[in-house]
Amino acid sequence: MSVSPSRGELQVRIDAAVQKAEGTEPLSAFFSNWDEFADDYEALIIGMQATLKNDLVAKGIQATVSGRVKSEDSIKKSIERRKSRGEKYQNLGDIFEGMHDLAGFRIVVDYPSGIPEAENVVQQFVVVGKSDFSSNRDLGLDWTPIFGSFKSMNYRVKINRGKGDQLYRFRDVLVEIQVLSLAESLYNRLAHPLIYKKASGELSVKDQKIIDISHGLSLCYWICLSCMEENLGENQTIPRAVRQAGGGTEGVLPKLAAATPLPPSSSGTIPIKTLLDFIRTNQEQKDKSPDKLCQQLGTITGREAQAINHHSGSGHNINNFGSTTQQFGPSTTNHGPISNYYRSDPSNSETPKHSP
Repeated sequence: MSVSPSRGELQVRIDAAVQKAEGTEPLSAFFSNWDEFADDYEALIIGMQATLKNDLVAKGIQATVSGRVKSEDSIKKSIERRKSRGEKYQNLGDIFEGMHDLAGFRIVVDYPSGIPEAENVVQQFVVVGKSDFSSNRDLGLDWTPIFGSFKSMNYRVKINRGKGDQLYRFRDVLVEIQVLSLAESLYNRLAHPLIYKKASGELSVKDQKIIDISHGLSLCYWICLSCMEENLGENQTIPRAVRQAGGGTEGVLPKLAAATPLPPSSSGTIPIKTLLDFIRTNQEQKDKSPDKLCQQLGTITGREAQAINHHSGSGHNINNFGSTTQQFGPSTTNHGPISNYYRSDPSNSETPKHSP
């Protein structure tokens, strides 16, 4: 695609602000003007995410697309890091051109075959630079990762859509788009804060090994997807919680843990902690029916749940909630033992099929 000779409305306003700020200290000039542009960048995020999703779906690529405007705190840290390396922004224009991730996007691709196709989608924009984060690079850790470093391809592109397109007003604005696999995105949930950002300080060798193992497990999952891609086809069965975690959605790791089924109990008993967690969770969700609660108990124990109600006086009543028969309209379907049916809905997806 060729670049339109005219610049977009947002870029024209940025150019005017840069010219007006000549002679002003760059950082001061940036934050004096940022409020004027912040809402525009938020609108850019929404429009660009929709465009990327549509373009990926048109190519038959299953992926999760996410985006964000860089926070003011993150902007300040980026500038400080640049200063610590002896580099300096000379003017306001340097910040808008040099800080290419003011608007940043991530494409997390479900299947291996989708990686080159997703990169082709990104290359429809005007590519002004790219960074290949190789798995072979040295991180300077005490433990050399067996499974390599975080791997992705980061593109710096300028928007070039024509009249009538929702991105037309953002033409020539610089953004960053990261393309990576689901495996790398899952691994990066640990690696990014702990290794690259050093959120917990220096890691012990043991912690470095655990993070390396998490990378290996993520890659194993990726290999399994690669082997089964043809069988899965369009009916992908990647759990929603996994795709959310891989897509970088904040706060999903606890949900992912909660959504992971427990292994069946070999003794037929329920650990006290598990039972207490079950009671606590369902106290907060009071709209569940007795059948639904019994079904969940069956999932926890890995067998048909039985509820025994003891009554004072002579004898007691036993209610067996084993196999369930549910009435859907005029027909009756026997779903067999509850424990066979605790799998999650495979049709849920963060990215619509053929509609990160």
